[in-house]
Amino acid sequence: MVAPSNPGSIRIALPKGRFHGPTADMLDASGFCLEEYNIHSRQYRVCSSRYSGLTAKVLQERDISVHVSVGNYDLGICGTDWVRELAARYPAAALMEVAPLNYRDGALFLASSAHSHFTSIEAVTAAQQVIRIVSEYPGLATRLAAQLRLRRFRVFPVWGAAEAYPPESADLVLMWAKNQRDLWSQGLIPLTRLFDVDAVLVANAGMLSHKDVSEVLALMEPRFLRELRSGGVAQDEVRSPAPDETLAAWQTRPVRLALPDGHQQTPTVELLERAGIGVSGYAGRTVSRRLLSDVDWLSVKVIRPQDMPLQVASGHFDIAVTGQDWLTEHRIAFPTSPVEELADLGFGKVRVVAALSQDLP
Repeated sequence: MVAPSNPGSIRIALPKGRFHGPTADMLDASGFCLEEYNIHSRQYRVCSSRYSGLTAKVLQERDISVHVSVGNYDLGICGTDWVRELAARYPAAALMEVAPLNYRDGALFLASSAHSHFTSIEAVTAAQQVIRIVSEYPGLATRLAAQLRLRRFRVFPVWGAAEAYPPESADLVLMWAKNQRDLWSQGLIPLTRLFDVDAVLVANAGMLSHKDVSEVLALMEPRFLRELRSGGVAQDEVRSPAPDETLAAWQTRPVRLALPDGHQQTPTVELLERAGIGVSGYAGRTVSRRLLSDVDWLSVKVIRPQDMPLQVASGHFDIAVTGQDWLTEHRIAFPTSPVEELADLGFGKVRVVAALSQDLP
């Protein structure tokens, strides 16, 4: 058996999340021998047992296109949604789409609340009011608003849980979803499907001029998508919303509180218990992000703590439980923001540090 040649030093960024399993299967079938890259592994740095110069790092998918474009990695695999978002925000970015791969997951949708009067694109484009759009894809949201020729609009960037914002804090949401049923289950109307999200192999454009990655591409080539799938904007059927008693009660309460999801959720539950405030459905696995407190003047919504300062500053919430790191970041970005710190709650302490590579001289 002839030993494989060494393709030289090549760095690949690989995704966590939705494309983790399919990408691991594809690389294994292609003969990359990245044994530690699988859905059960917690390794973030992996090496090939076949090619000594081939190394990979496992990243959040949304970060891969950015890191490849600035040259931190030579190649990367991520969804077309994050590639198009980077292109929308930074048209001159040095990111090149090598080829779509033969697996996909979900699509990017523009949606509204099932309890909104924006039940069609025509209703949106005819609106005289400011259209508030919330999205993890602010570049694509801004581009879409321009394509639709919206008279007045505002885009609110969020780190996640975009589905939680309509109808109180946003009129529209541009978000990824598995399918239309996924949106309906979250109380949203799918207005348009922008495009399906394929996994795509991307490269740093500058790297291609001085590195030979032909052997790596040859291994992947059988997994390249041969025929382009149909895309474009498709309008979906609109259904009549079912009555939502929780939504009606939520909207009538005068004070709106934003509570965090993630690792800050458990200590926040303990804080609420000490304060004697019950929020049914918040402890444990949160099924709904819109909740009611046992005090009749308080409505609760569960969102990312990273997004809270901007949401409070925009008047969508009255109070929020977030980290001092995110509040400080917000104040640096917006020095005249009206957001103020009310109290240090004494939990969830983290240390913000500057980390340097050991390879730096």
